[in-house]
Amino acid sequence: MTTPKASHFGRLNIERDRKAAKTLLKALRSDDSAQARAAAVRIAAAHPAFRHLDPDAVLRAKPALRDVQLALAREYGFEDWNAWKQHVAIARGDRSALVAAANQAIAACDAGRLERLLGDVREPRTIDVQALATELFQKTLSWPNYVGENEAYETRSPCDRVLLDAGAQPGDGYLRAITTGSTRQLQLLKSRGFAPDNLRVAAAAGDLAAVARLFDEKGGLRPEGRPTAELSARTVGPAWPDAGDTARVLADALRFAARHNHREIVHFILLQAQRIEPELASKVASFQGAEPLAAFLCEHRESLNVDECHGSWDLLHELRLRLAREQNDAAGFQALLQEEPAFLDARHLAFQVATIEEAAFTHRTAIAGVLLAAEPAVLAEPERLTAAMRYAVEYANREMVELLAPLCRPRDDLPTWAALGDLERVRGFFDAAGELEPHSAELPGSLDGLGESYATLLHALGLACMNEQLDVAEYLLERGADIDGPWGTHQAATVLHEMAGHGKMTAIAFLVEHGAALDRRDAGYGAFAHGWAHVFGRAEAHAYLLERTAQVNLFAAVDLGAAPAVLRLIEQGRDVDECVEFGVSKGDTPLFAAVAQDKPDIVNLLLSHGANAKFRDHDNRGALHRIEPGAEHALEMARALVAVGADPRACDNDGLSAVAHARATNQHALAEFLESAAPVSSGSR
Repeated sequence: MTTPKASHFGRLNIERDRKAAKTLLKALRSDDSAQARAAAVRIAAAHPAFRHLDPDAVLRAKPALRDVQLALAREYGFEDWNAWKQHVAIARGDRSALVAAANQAIAACDAGRLERLLGDVREPRTIDVQALATELFQKTLSWPNYVGENEAYETRSPCDRVLLDAGAQPGDGYLRAITTGSTRQLQLLKSRGFAPDNLRVAAAAGDLAAVARLFDEKGGLRPEGRPTAELSARTVGPAWPDAGDTARVLADALRFAARHNHREIVHFILLQAQRIEPELASKVASFQGAEPLAAFLCEHRESLNVDECHGSWDLLHELRLRLAREQNDAAGFQALLQEEPAFLDARHLAFQVATIEEAAFTHRTAIAGVLLAAEPAVLAEPERLTAAMRYAVEYANREMVELLAPLCRPRDDLPTWAALGDLERVRGFFDAAGELEPHSAELPGSLDGLGESYATLLHALGLACMNEQLDVAEYLLERGADIDGPWGTHQAATVLHEMAGHGKMTAIAFLVEHGAALDRRDAGYGAFAHGWAHVFGRAEAHAYLLERTAQVNLFAAVDLGAAPAVLRLIEQGRDVDECVEFGVSKGDTPLFAAVAQDKPDIVNLLLSHGANAKFRDHDNRGALHRIEPGAEHALEMARALVAVGADPRACDNDGLSAVAHARATNQHALAEFLESAAPVSSGSR
């Protein structure tokens, strides 16, 4: 859209504009041809669905009130009527409207729109722009779980700059930028004075000149390069080293320079660190020098430890141990421990615990076995292995359970014993009437609010199936466990969804045979269990579930391309226009799915049984918008849809008709057909 026209900013009366829209609509329908044509010219000039039509064609199309409202909004320079209403609300001091609009702009990385929104606030006494900018700045912070991702996905640039210009106070935002490797945002915050000028910040920001200035002529670290006592005392985020421990201060800067891929700075700090850690020189020499070592650190920056740092050589050696751990190289891991037995000491307790926990849920039991056999310090604090035992139970790592059992007994509750397959112990949690005895069970947060007994039974069923303890699962179902309950290791789905994602065929078959609902959707994506199997690459589970789900669900029958199953379900009374009402699939219908999957036989079958070719999803897109680039049968499907009333000129919420959408996706043959097939009399939305 163009920049909103300043001449319309005084029109802050929605009721007046509603009346103006009705007046314009009345003019379109007037018996006075001159008046009607003048109104039609105005509509054609502003409305994207009518701009190619002459006045007579616009009049024959009979625009609706919503079309007239959209045209007025476009005249004002806004995307649609809702955007104009939102502007009026903001200009009148409606903070909630401003926050909603600003969040939309930030999500879209639309800095221009965000700047206009903040500039359009008419009454700063009712909306504190600086406070609002500070609040919104949190939405621009980098979020990835590891470094190395595209900068465009890490931060909302350049919206953060707009908010700083508006007076945002980012607080500790620079710490997030450092940890996640968002160099650009860190540099921005540093340039605005929102980050301290110490060695960690300068190194992470990639400012080699600033790093060099923090050392004196003899190579000593100046006081201003060290963290303040306040920073060293912080307990949130990666720990700051003690200011007096120069070796750790340098190692700390080294890891963040590497995390941000600043190889020259890594090299520079390595040279300085060799003066502080005499043993480091020989270690660096084993890497053929500081430059190859700097390259190695940057190459593997995603695996660098950012939680604690003991020294430059410790940082490097821990990285080597982590890489061996990730590659499940037990022999290499053992050799590295023997090379540096200090990693078995208490100061590396966090590394030991993390190694065992990761081995529990990744099934790298051999790595944990090597570590525990070397008698690490964690053996003196076995309570730290509680989480590792829980992961081993939940992720069906029986070897790890047995490895940890002498140190840390499994929790004594129904879900744990169900996972371990001890049917006799499971029976002991029920009374003579078969009711679950109240006891303290560890349950995931996803089951909060479901009732203790119900949640405990459901979690026990899920873990029994995950570990394929099917005799226990059978017993739990007999005791009332909900086979279709909202259980999941990460989000509310069903036990069948989870088994599909893990490809546990024995458990999948058990659940299907016991009546698990094949057409139940998960809460986050609106996906069936067979969809989970497909996403996680479980081909056997996907084929098994899709074939069976297609017998009971129209969407699955479409996915399978099974025309007989589609027909049978329609004849059984399934709604041919069934619409998904939640999740990212919201607004989908079987017809939309068939079009998107390039299945013309299914498209024709659905249309012949009354599927609504004019249906629009929540983005106002129709079936014609769903034709994918490269679809072999694009023209065949388009002809079938147009023949029963699909309108190629009808616009979605972005103002794109199916014709425009086809052109935008380089489907030129399709666009030409739709252009020629579009009825002149159906331009309204």
